Amino acid sequence: MLTQIQQKSLAPAPPLHLYDLGQIGHIAEEDDDDGNDMALAKPRYHRSEKILGRLYREIDEGKIWSEDIHRPIPTDGPSVWVQLLGRVQYELKSWNIGTDYTRQYEQAWNIRTLYEDAITGSMWHFSDNPRSPVSEAEVFCGSILNKRGVQSRQQREASIRLKDEIDRVMTWIVKLIRDGTDQRGDNTAYQDDDGVTDDYDEYRALQLSWACLVVGCVPSAEQAASSGTAALESFRVVAAACLLKELNDLRNNMLEEKFSALDIKHSRRG
Repeated sequence: MLTQIQQKSLAPAPPLHLYDLGQIGHIAEEDDDDGNDMALAKPRYHRSEKILGRLYREIDEGKIWSEDIHRPIPTDGPSVWVQLLGRVQYELKSWNIGTDYTRQYEQAWNIRTLYEDAITGSMWHFSDNPRSPVSEAEVFCGSILNKRGVQSRQQREASIRLKDEIDRVMTWIVKLIRDGTDQRGDNTAYQDDDGVTDDYDEYRALQLSWACLVVGCVPSAEQAASSGTAALESFRVVAAACLLKELNDLRNNMLEEKFSALDIKHSRRG
């Protein structure tokens, strides 16, 4: 009979009995005396004194679980959305772009209403319970969850259709935010209350994304009451994604302009 001798760190799962190396050798000799070479090998584990074994024993899984995974999340102070609004507002002003969203306020609310109507419709349409919709998270992720475990065949098929539908809605809403129709009807420059001047047409998509994020952070209890669902919160995620995309494009354009200006100065000096 062959006896497998392995380190504790190679064990599939605790608990297990640990042997000393000398003790395992003695047990192995007794097994060899049995003469049953066809028997299945039974692994036995010893405490390794090598560096990896010592490091393995220093891992306190209970401490990691209680202090890192299940640690209490501080709820005092501003939320992540308030911090994001403040950070974006600061950056827009640093680029001399106005942050007054009153011009886009109505349009932003219209886009949010279209989005939430579509999400609410999917929450009810893809539910197998006529009295209870699926969650906003399920619709947003495009996957119907099974509280009992693995998805049923009907849920898998419904998830495929839901994924296609939410992709269509997201593409539509993002296009409205980034390529929407200008409702002002002029190309005049505008100065907001902080004295920051900007060209509306040049930064229209950026400013509408900003307005949508501000509007998305406003609670809408009326919409939840009328639709029979909990208050929806995912529109601000879509708006934030559009806004960050516009900010990244703005940074890249600004850097390209700076490098172009440096190249022109260098060529003139040369």
